[in-house]
Amino acid sequence: MWSVFFIFLSYLDRNFVKGDFLSRDLDAEKESKEMFSMLNGTFCAKMSTVGENFLYQVSDGAEVVRSVVSPSGKLVNCSVIVNQMQVKSFMHECRLGLKEQRAARQLETRFARMNEAKLMCREFKQRSGRSDRVETDDSDDSALQNKVLKRSKRGFTYPGTLWCGAGNMADNYDQLGNFAETDSCCRTHDHCPHVIHAFSSNYGHTNFKWHSICHCDCDNTLKDCLRKVNDTSSRVVGQAFFNVIGVPCFEFAYEEQCAERHWYGLTSSRSSPLSPPLKAPPPTLKKTRRKAQRRRRGRTLERRRKQPRSKKEKERGGRES
Repeated sequence: MWSVFFIFLSYLDRNFVKGDFLSRDLDAEKESKEMFSMLNGTFCAKMSTVGENFLYQVSDGAEVVRSVVSPSGKLVNCSVIVNQMQVKSFMHECRLGLKEQRAARQLETRFARMNEAKLMCREFKQRSGRSDRVETDDSDDSALQNKVLKRSKRGFTYPGTLWCGAGNMADNYDQLGNFAETDSCCRTHDHCPHVIHAFSSNYGHTNFKWHSICHCDCDNTLKDCLRKVNDTSSRVVGQAFFNVIGVPCFEFAYEEQCAERHWYGLTSSRSSPLSPPLKAPPPTLKKTRRKAQRRRRGRTLERRRKQPRSKKEKERGGRES
């Protein structure tokens, strides 16, 4: 079946406004009134107060849409955050808030729904005549956004999906195929912040494979998501990605480095410094199951050769000689 050879190589092509949220609004945020909500196990939303206004934040794990709303329900300000550190920080805060929240609540407002919040923010920016350019002082964020735009926009996908394959067929972020749940899993995987594209170098490692390699956390999230969907499309996509193609993943590893040298060149002290994700040491690729079994078999044979021979074996060897 031709569909089993599809892999996940696409990133989101963003065509709407992005920018940093006004710091004065965030500084004015008060923790006295907060409410958290989770939708479909993917979208996390938070409502808090900013003076007399309300601050709504909603994220899909790839972006955060922030909206300042007046008591009358009018949008006062908004922004779409693409900085991965800020997105991860908000998702962590939102999940903790959900655990500490005594009763499960659902924010019944359009500002807490990702699709509508992004649409309203884009329309607000167009009406106010503000620039759609990304406003950020972080050079790493700009580099990351450039990589996102370079990601393949068109490619082969599994029938009934727009995101599950080599590239994506979606015209915008909100568009999903007939198998929407499976497609949503693939879309989330396409937003993996740590990826080594085919025939390119990143994190000190060159990927000579014809498909991209993602961080193991992203692959594990994809596997869990497909298992929860558990229908024909999700099983075929999962079999193709994890069993047929056997796409490896990578993890960041701490490597001992020379911190100080003697005058004659040898190392006098060593350290394992903490590095930010985008400047991490070379990743360690997880080997496939066959290679792991081959390695274990070799170790077993080596241990057997090193074991001392029994008395009978020694006597037998002496007779033969």
